[in-house]
Amino acid sequence: MSWNKKSIFQNTRYSAFFRDRQSPDALRWKVALTYAIAFFLTTLICFVLIYITQHHVHYRTMEKRLADSADVLEVEYMRGSLLTSDEKCEPWHNVADAFQQKLSERYPDFTPRLVIERKNAGTQILGTLNGKPAMIPILKKSKKPGKAIVLPDTGNKQLLRTEFEEEISEERSYPFIFLHISADNTLLSSTPLPPKWIRRLLKEEEENPTGNRKHVYASIERKKYEVLLHKRRLHDGTLLIAGHDTTDAERSLRHLLVLFSITIVVVPFIGGSVGWYVGNKISRGIRRITKSARKIRNSGNYTSRLQHGSEGLEINELIDAFNAMVERTETILAELKTMSENVIHDLRTPITRLRTRAELAIQEDPHCRELASDIAEECSNMLDIINTTLEISQAESGASAKMMEQVDLCSIVENIADLYSVAAEDAEISVEIDRPDQPLIVPGDKTRLQRLVANLLDNAIKYTGNGGKVTLAVSRTDDSIRLQVKDTGCGISHEDQKHIFDRFYRADASRTKPGNGLGLCLVKAITEYHNGTISVISEVGRGTSIAIFLPENLAEK
Repeated sequence: MSWNKKSIFQNTRYSAFFRDRQSPDALRWKVALTYAIAFFLTTLICFVLIYITQHHVHYRTMEKRLADSADVLEVEYMRGSLLTSDEKCEPWHNVADAFQQKLSERYPDFTPRLVIERKNAGTQILGTLNGKPAMIPILKKSKKPGKAIVLPDTGNKQLLRTEFEEEISEERSYPFIFLHISADNTLLSSTPLPPKWIRRLLKEEEENPTGNRKHVYASIERKKYEVLLHKRRLHDGTLLIAGHDTTDAERSLRHLLVLFSITIVVVPFIGGSVGWYVGNKISRGIRRITKSARKIRNSGNYTSRLQHGSEGLEINELIDAFNAMVERTETILAELKTMSENVIHDLRTPITRLRTRAELAIQEDPHCRELASDIAEECSNMLDIINTTLEISQAESGASAKMMEQVDLCSIVENIADLYSVAAEDAEISVEIDRPDQPLIVPGDKTRLQRLVANLLDNAIKYTGNGGKVTLAVSRTDDSIRLQVKDTGCGISHEDQKHIFDRFYRADASRTKPGNGLGLCLVKAITEYHNGTISVISEVGRGTSIAIFLPENLAEK
C-alpha cells in the first residue's frame, strides 16, 4: 500500500502534534532545554569542585609523606642511628610557644629542628648547638628542658646511603626518591636511579636552589615519571632532596576526567528528558485549553466547558478563568443575537411596508411614479445593507452554528459565472473559467460560498472597463483549494489595499460606482468563517487579483 509522508502531517490528528514538537518555542522544549543546561552546569560545577578537592588531597598527602620522610631521615642523619618503632618525630613549630620561650632562654645558642617523642623514655628536642648536632631531653615532672647533649658527627653519611639503597622495591617502581647533595652541589648518595635522572635533579638544584617544584623526567623502561620534590637544608649545609612519584595520582585524576567526559555527555540528555516530562505535564493543560478554544472558534458552540485535570492548581485556575470567559461570551452573543433580531425586525418590517406602498403607488398614481420608484429603490438598498451587515456579524462572531457540507467549488464557480454572464455581456467583458476536470471539494456552507464567489465576480465586472477580461481560476495547492478572481480593471492603490476589507470603506475611484462598501468585508468574513485566508495583488491601471485559500479539511488552526 502506497502512502504519502506529507498526507500524514496534513492529517488533523497529527499536524498539531508534530508542529508543537518541531517548534523550539514550545513550552516543553524550553523547559527541557532549561533542565538540560541546569543539569550540565550543576555537573560541571560539581566536577570542578571534586577535581580541585581530589587534586589538593592527593598532593597534600604526598607533600605530608615527603615532609615526614625528610623528618625521619634528618633525625637519623643527626643522631647517626635509625628511628625505632617506639619513636615518632614532629616538626619543631608544633611545640607550644611557652616551651619554645623557655628553651631559648636557657639555651640561646641552640637551634631546634625536630621533636622526638618516645613512648617510655620521654621527649627529646633535636637541633644544633654552636653548629654541632645536639639533643635536649624534656624532664617529665617539671616539663622543662634538661641538659644539652652534643651528638657525635661520624658515619652519618653512610647511614643515609644505606637507607637510600633500600627504598627501591622489587617491581622497579619509584614511589620515593632521595638524594643527598653536598654544599658544592656534588652528589653524596641517592636511591638507585638512572644517571640521567640524577643529572637532571642536580641541574634542577643549580637552577632552583630553593623551593619545591614538580617536574616530568625522562622515561624509565618506556614509563614516564612525574615527581614532586621536597628540599631540606641539613645542619651541616648539605641538601636532602626527597621526591614522590605522582604517576598514580595523575592517573587517578585522568580517570576522573574520563568519567566526567562521559558524564557530561549523558547528563544533559537525562536533564532534557526530565525537563521534557515536566514541561509536557505543565503544557498538557494548556493544550487542552487551546484545543477547546479552537473547537469553540470553529464550531461557534459556546456551551461546552472544560473540566479540571491533574495538571496542577494553576492550570485549574486558568481553566476556571477560561470557562468564565466562554460563559460571558456566550451571554454576550446571545444578547447580541436577540438584539440583532429585534433590530432587524423593527427596521425590516417598516421598510418592507414602505417599499410595498411605494410599489403600489407606482401602479395606481402615474403622477407619483418617479418619487415612489426612488423610495422603493432606497428601501431595497437599506434592506440589503441591514441583511449584509447582519450576515457579516454572524460570520465573524460565529453566533450561528456552522452548517458544513462537502461542496464542489468548481460547480459553484460555474453557476455564479453563468448567473452573471448577461451582466458581463452587457458590459462587453469576457468571463473565463480555469478549472481542472475533476471536482475540487471543500467542507463549507454552500450558501455563503456562493455569496463569496458572487461578490468577487460582481466587484470584478463592476470595476473592469468595456472590452476587459475577468478570469475565475480554481486549483489545488499543497494543503488547500485556491479560488482566484483576476480582472483587467482600474486596480487598487497600495494605500487603499490596507482598508478594502473594512466595513463601508470605499476608495475614491469606486465612489462613482453603485455599492455600499460591504462586499469585500463580507468576502473576508466568509473566508475566515471557513478557516481560510485571503490575499490581494493589485496595480493601478492594470487590474486586481484576489486569491482565496480554503482548507480541504476541518483542521483546527
